[in-house]
Amino acid sequence: MFVTNKRFISIVLAISAVLLLFSLSAVSAATYNMDNSNTTTDIQNVINTDNDDDLEIRLADGDYTFSQIDVKRNATIIGQSKGGVVISGTGTLFNITSVNVRIINLTIIGFDTGIKSNSGGLTIVDNNITTNGISINISSNGAYGADLKGIKIENNTIDSLVDYWDYGAVYIYAPDYSRAIIDVSLLGNTIIGNGPSNSNGVRIRAVGCFSNITFTGNNITGTYYGVYLYADSSNNTNITFVNNNITGTYYGVALYAYSSNNTNITFVNNNITGTSYYGVYLDAYSSNNINITFDNNNIIGGLYGVYVYSYDGNLSGFNFLNNVINSTDGDGFYFFSNYGSVPTDVSDFIIRGNTIFAPNGAGLNFTGLYVGSLVNVTVEYNRILALVGVNITDFNDDSSFDYNWWGVNDISGLIFGVDTNNHYILNITNLTSLDDVKFGDTLSFMFLVLNTTLTNDGVEYLPYFVVNGTYNGQEFVVDNTSNFIGDLTIASAGIQVINGTLDNQDVNLEFSARKGNVTVNITVTENLDGSVTITVTVTDEDGDPVHDYAVDIDIDGVTVGSIITDENGTGSLTIPKGTLTGGNHTVTATFDGGDDYNNATGSAEFYIKLGSNLSINVPKNATSGKKTTITGKLVDKNGNPIAGANLTVVIDGKSYNVVTGADGSWSLSYTPSKAGNFTAKVYYAGDSTYSASTGSVAYTVYKGSGTEDSNPNIKLVKRANSKAVRHGNIVYMKWLTFKNFGGSGSGTVSAQVLYKNLKYKLWKVYNKKLNYKYAANRIKFKISLKAGKTFKLKLKVYRPIKQK
Repeated sequence: MFVTNKRFISIVLAISAVLLLFSLSAVSAATYNMDNSNTTTDIQNVINTDNDDDLEIRLADGDYTFSQIDVKRNATIIGQSKGGVVISGTGTLFNITSVNVRIINLTIIGFDTGIKSNSGGLTIVDNNITTNGISINISSNGAYGADLKGIKIENNTIDSLVDYWDYGAVYIYAPDYSRAIIDVSLLGNTIIGNGPSNSNGVRIRAVGCFSNITFTGNNITGTYYGVYLYADSSNNTNITFVNNNITGTYYGVALYAYSSNNTNITFVNNNITGTSYYGVYLDAYSSNNINITFDNNNIIGGLYGVYVYSYDGNLSGFNFLNNVINSTDGDGFYFFSNYGSVPTDVSDFIIRGNTIFAPNGAGLNFTGLYVGSLVNVTVEYNRILALVGVNITDFNDDSSFDYNWWGVNDISGLIFGVDTNNHYILNITNLTSLDDVKFGDTLSFMFLVLNTTLTNDGVEYLPYFVVNGTYNGQEFVVDNTSNFIGDLTIASAGIQVINGTLDNQDVNLEFSARKGNVTVNITVTENLDGSVTITVTVTDEDGDPVHDYAVDIDIDGVTVGSIITDENGTGSLTIPKGTLTGGNHTVTATFDGGDDYNNATGSAEFYIKLGSNLSINVPKNATSGKKTTITGKLVDKNGNPIAGANLTVVIDGKSYNVVTGADGSWSLSYTPSKAGNFTAKVYYAGDSTYSASTGSVAYTVYKGSGTEDSNPNIKLVKRANSKAVRHGNIVYMKWLTFKNFGGSGSGTVSAQVLYKNLKYKLWKVYNKKLNYKYAANRIKFKISLKAGKTFKLKLKVYRPIKQK
């Protein structure tokens, strides 16, 4: 059964000049949902009787058996899901005689022909078509041929058993010289001409037409030709092949474009294989303003990689760039015109940047041309590996075959009929001097150079390949990305051997390298704890660090240890305090260079300071208010006096400077201000001869009569604060320190809280009860302190931020 759903779309166009006029036009569309209970007659009746502007027939998933359906109007026939609608039958399924027909999401099996059409505007998308004959047959009708424009065949899988060389799994035809417009795109399809022997994947015959033909992203296979494209005698034709995989048992691609005008043919990034005969067959002679470009393709032919044919006509406008062309049994390029009756000239033909393999034939063979033909071609920057590099005997007309790599250095037996000015050879050519080479040096070499200049000019234009090499048995490679330049670091002294291999050529270079020389530097540091650190740094002749080598260290002729140099060429050894006596010493570092460096030594003189002892004495009868004399002595470790030394004496919190006399003694007179227990200290900073030392003594000062104030004398001696923001207030923590300068006892003290900003308020007192007068900004409290003692009062004050 089926359901009709009609949609009417009203389009109102408003056109206004002075008055508003309304024009109403109606466009209708109909959709028919059908399932496998519907018959061929049901579908045919819908096609024949529906009068809507657009028609869509939707087939639900399922298996269908149909006979021929004639599509005489624009229509879309679409399956519910790809692979879900399977239609079987015999003969032809769709016979299309109208433009703007779309066939989508159908699996078609068992028919001789799946889709037959004589009209343009045809879309065939996401179908699986398996047939006994031509799967898709698009043929322009009439003697002059109707245009086949706007044809798109996309994302289909097509498998045909067609077994006649003049057809293909996909066949597109217009009558010869009909001047029909052929506009066809094949995109992302898998197309198989699967007949026993004479089945083409795609065959297009558009002789004498205006063609725009595009192949993109297809996988095409034929047991005869992969693609057979007959488009000679055409005008304003564009043929494009991009990212396709095309294989034919005989020819991969056969292209006939002779006697054409204003034609562009482009092959980019394709894999093309003609298993038995030709990878690509080109028949494009006697054409005007024709441009044929093959760029970055991989072309394989059993007998010929690329076969260029001419019949009584000249060849020009060809560019073969950056391709890989491989002929397993014959020639890479073969040029033929012997079936003609006049010479054929070849010009404006560029072959550049290709890799051409022809192990059983010629890389480029022009011997098939008619006698008297002239060839002016440019063949440069190619890698040509063949039994014969080129044979252009008797046909050369100022052709250029320079700047190629021919697989070997000596090309005398490879080039026939032309003299080259230069070619690339495998040669190990040093870019840095080989004189006085030493261990650790880095040298640069070119491995592919011109035979005439021994420079690597132009190697960047060659196709990508690598030179394999060994340096003293270690493998390496160089390639185009570095212009075949390699940097080698001398890994050992002695004879150096470099080998290079490329295709059928081997070369080697030998030279010698000496041991390197090193410099050993020593730094001695006397540490604060009395120990001594010896630091050794080893560098080579270029000033670079020498790492992972052992260095033995002697002091005064006695070995004290060894170090291993790190990545900075440095190592250190620490001698503990007391190991060395004071005075002058000599340290020697001995470097063992082994096989790579010459042995070397370094030495340094250093001095160990003599130890010092510093004493201090305070009289036992020291009394407050009375002058007393403090004395002491500075001597070395052996008891010898140290004269003229500057000392610092700290007593009762004050510092005094004194100088030792000739016998090392010193003295200081001072008057104690108060009684109590104290500690006196004396400091010696040391000098270049003697180390630092310190002396101290505890002593008692007795109370003298009438010399001290017995009453408390408590004063503010220090303020400190810190600032923070808390709960929307600016808060200061303040500490006020008070000290008793008199005798022990109690006293009342007062102080200002803040000096400058009276907007602050006292918030909290942490460790004392006190009185606070806001107007006077003062605090007042009573405190008891012993003589000389201090008290720190902690306060918190604040000011609201909004008062700023």
